[in-house]
Amino acid sequence: MIDNLSFDHLNKTQAFIQDIDTLPPDQLGFSFISHVKETLPLDIASIFISNFEFRKSVKVLYVLRINREKAELVELSEHIENSIIYDFLSQDIYLNSKKMSNFYKKAFKQRLSHIIKDLQNNKSNIFEEVI
Repeated sequence: MIDNLSFDHLNKTQAFIQDIDTLPPDQLGFSFISHVKETLPLDIASIFISNFEFRKSVKVLYVLRINREKAELVELSEHIENSIIYDFLSQDIYLNSKKMSNFYKKAFKQRLSHIIKDLQNNKSNIFEEVI
């Protein structure tokens, strides 16, 4: 696993966290990324959610980046290194550059919900990438 990852070019924020409670709980993760896409301020290029600061107590590190076009999730552990991209316009999902079926979207949505719950429980951080 990686020991060094820098978020120095990003601003730590609490933006969007207060909105989590207003989203439908049955599809929390997907509702959250859709909400971010729709409400992202014009001076913000994207947001990042990561548990890297908690790397000593987690088995899988992740960085989720959400912008107006797509959501990108990178997951790293001793045994895996995955990159997942969800394109908002086409609604296509890619795992390690391979287009996946709609069945995989369900697993991705579930993973997003776990990440957003980590955010709610202060087990991850959120950052803004200012334009």
